[in-house]
Amino acid sequence: MEYLIALIGGLIGMLFYQNVKRRSAEALLENTATKEKLLAKDREALKHEATLELEDKLRANVEAERKRKDDKDPSVEELTDFFNRPPSN
Repeated sequence: MEYLIALIGGLIGMLFYQNVKRRSAEALLENTATKEKLLAKDREALKHEATLELEDKLRANVEAERKRKDDKDPSVEELTDFFNRPPSN
């Protein structure tokens, strides 16, 4: 009789252990899937952030070039050409 009780207790313990292991494995798989989705979103966000940063740098370069062209003083040749050209009627 004690053997039968020990056998039933062992089977119940084994079923409990298997159930806990199954739930743990399912949770790990779910966590892995969630981590992959989050990493994909993070990659996408970093890609957009890098694109925005590049566009900001390009915009700054264009503005600096435009300002440099606007601030450029006319050369002596340009001034003499301007004043020496014939008047237009």
